[in-house]
Amino acid sequence: MAPQAQGRGVGRALFQALLDEVTHHMPHIDRVELFARVSNERARGLYRSLGFVEEGRLRGRVNNALGVAEDDTVMAWLRP
Repeated sequence: MAPQAQGRGVGRALFQALLDEVTHHMPHIDRVELFARVSNERARGLYRSLGFVEEGRLRGRVNNALGVAEDDTVMAWLRP
C-alpha cells in the first residue's frame, strides 16, 4: 500500500469485509491464508488483530528492496 494511505483503516476495512463475506456467505471456505514478510511487523500486527495466526516461516523466500533475502511468515485465519 502507498505510504500516504497507510494507517487510515483502509486495509483493515478491506480485510474485514473479506472475512465477513467468507463467514456469512461462503460456508465451504474454512480458512484464509496469506504470506507476510517477517520484517513487516505492521502488516503482521494487522493480520493478528483480525484473527490470523502465524503457522510457519519460509526461510529466504523473498528479496527486499536491498536484494537481501527475507523470511516470509505463513498466516491463516480459521472459521470461528
